Amino acid sequence: MSMRATVVLPIVLSLCLASCAPERGPTPGTEPPMPERMPVEVAPPTESSRAMLEKFYTQHLRNRDSGVPDEYLLDGYRPYISQRLTAQLERARQVRDQAIVAHPDEKPPFVEGDFFSSLFEGPTGFEIGMPVRLNDENQRVPIVFSNVIPGQQPVRWTDYAVMVHEESGWKLDDVEYGGQWEFATRGRLSEMLKP
Repeated sequence: MSMRATVVLPIVLSLCLASCAPERGPTPGTEPPMPERMPVEVAPPTESSRAMLEKFYTQHLRNRDSGVPDEYLLDGYRPYISQRLTAQLERARQVRDQAIVAHPDEKPPFVEGDFFSSLFEGPTGFEIGMPVRLNDENQRVPIVFSNVIPGQQPVRWTDYAVMVHEESGWKLDDVEYGGQWEFATRGRLSEMLKP
């Protein structure tokens, strides 16, 4: 073996062993510091617009209230209705109360009828349909209502709930009345609540 081969062979052999050797971690006491973990903010899950409507109308049918809800009933509705609708209902209640004081012999506004559906007497049952997305913060949800009273012809119709996504989740913001009979309420709830 030549002198040159004797020198080169150990160098090549050591390079080969170094590249094939398993990678070792740092020796104890020399580990790099772990980066601080940043807290991950996870938004709490919100109920679907359908679930919120289900809860709202279940409570509404149980209350069987006529006209603008009084303060006690409105407090029960707050988890399900938007800030805008809450303010409209409160304003309408104030107008009603002022009219009662100012004109005790006259019928005040906002005292009769079901404001949350097309039928003056209100529904006795409902089914929530599938939401239609209008944009990131609004949905339109069909609600098939029914009014079944023994001895009378059953009535079925579809109104539409306009839902808005607020910080705390989906809320009822308006109702589009869809009843087609002669004395059905027309337009929207927000229009009905104007003084």
